[in-house]
Amino acid sequence: MGSRSLCRPARRRFSLSGLEVSSHNEKLQDTIPGSRRRAILFGERPAGETPSLHTRLAWVQAAPFFRGLSLGQCAEIATTGREKTIPSGHHLFRQGDSASFVFIIASGLIKITQLTESGKEVILRVKGSGELVGGAELLTGRTHRSSAETIEPCQLLVWEASTFKAYWTQFPVLLDNAVNILDQRLRLLEECFRDLATERVPQRVARTLLRLLERSGSPTHKGPIYLSCEELAQMTGTTLFTISRLLCQWAEWGILQPESKAIIVDNLPALINVAKGTEGLCDQAHTATDDTSTRMREVTSVGDSRPSAAFRDIVA
Repeated sequence: MGSRSLCRPARRRFSLSGLEVSSHNEKLQDTIPGSRRRAILFGERPAGETPSLHTRLAWVQAAPFFRGLSLGQCAEIATTGREKTIPSGHHLFRQGDSASFVFIIASGLIKITQLTESGKEVILRVKGSGELVGGAELLTGRTHRSSAETIEPCQLLVWEASTFKAYWTQFPVLLDNAVNILDQRLRLLEECFRDLATERVPQRVARTLLRLLERSGSPTHKGPIYLSCEELAQMTGTTLFTISRLLCQWAEWGILQPESKAIIVDNLPALINVAKGTEGLCDQAHTATDDTSTRMREVTSVGDSRPSAAFRDIVA
């Protein structure tokens, strides 16, 4: 991995809640030395100890791949990981590279791509906070079948492949978690194939944007989504021209703001309506001679439904 891929680690502080500590304190004592244990439990830090241990432990506990592990087991895994901040547009690995590192995304988005025989890049999926990157190849012992590139600044937890592979046998629950993650990925692929076969372009684009919002971890579900029009076209099986025209149309109606390398959602309920197949209202509004405010009332009408619940239904 080149020097551009791994930069100086960002540092953040984290302290555990008393309830969480009291339920696992006994197991933690058997895992790490007293000085490190005090640092984790009480926020204390011995001389020479960096605060990143707190951050790494928090990230491990939040990742679905490590679900079911005790606090002590999570602490053991966290101590072997390295905290890294990666700028946008950097590759973690490329298609054909050997599997040397494994990553957990703490924040940010990473696109997984493949190159066709003609050299065209195709986006397979986008991964977000809490997701594992580069772990599947450890089971097969093969090289990477795809490339991983940051599409926005990312905070990562990184392990050497040999270190991470040992945890598969040390903690059997990780294999169960891996199966569940693969099952979720298969469900998402099936959903994408169904959308491609049955849904119109506006619905496919809206659903894709909602999935990306969910992965971005944005508390307001507004973004920004760091994705170009060309990348969005790849993900939704349409053309760059169609995406550009559609986003400009939605911008006119106040649904979102397309920028050069990002999209900001201004009206989540309207985007949910499009994803649910009510974009016919948008078509009527576009062809009508009413003013913009009238068109917006048609587009954003959601009745008595709650946007948060509708959002969860779409991305589930």
